[in-house]
This record gives sequence, C-alpha cells and structure tokens, in this order.
Amino acid sequence: MNSGLIQTLLTVGGGVIGGIITYFGTKTKANSDTESVYAHSMPDMIAKVQELLEQLESKNGKIAELTSQVEDQSHTIDALTKQVGLMQDKIDKLTGDKQNDEISK
Repeated sequence: MNSGLIQTLLTVGGGVIGGIITYFGTKTKANSDTESVYAHSMPDMIAKVQELLEQLESKNGKIAELTSQVEDQSHTIDALTKQVGLMQDKIDKLTGDKQNDEISK
C-alpha cells in the first residue's frame, strides 16, 4: 500500500510540476509575444511622436508670430485712438463745443 500511495503522490506531484512549468512557459511566451509587438511597432510610434513634436514646434512658432502681430496692431490702434482724440479736441476748439452739445441733446 505504501508503494501505491507513493506512486500516486509522485504522479500527482509530477502533474503539478508539469502544470507549473506549462503555466510559466505560456506566461513567458505571452510576455515575449507582447515585447515582440512593442518592438515592431515602436519605430512607428517614435516616428509619430516625432512628427507631432515637429507640428507642435511649428504651431508654437506661428503662435509667437501671431502674438507679435497682435501686439503691433494694438500699438497701432492705441496710436490711432490718440490721434482721433487729438483731432476731436481740435474740432471741439474750432466749433466751440457746439457739435458735442447737439450730439448730447
């Protein structure tokens, strides 16, 4: 009986060990397959990221250029507003503020 029990334990133990080896083998293969997929797709992903970075840099340059143009236009608008104000003052002096009195009525 002892030999039957030992044989049964060895069979069960061998099955468990075989199952463990199969599990880790499958897990290792899955990991290597995943790494293989990443290795094949990594150059494409790097190229796409590089392209996006270049587009971002280009857009940042355009934003800086547009910001500069807006600032220049703001200065022009401020200068024109001052000129209009000075012209209005001259008109008021020439007309004796009669025009403004008519407008406010």
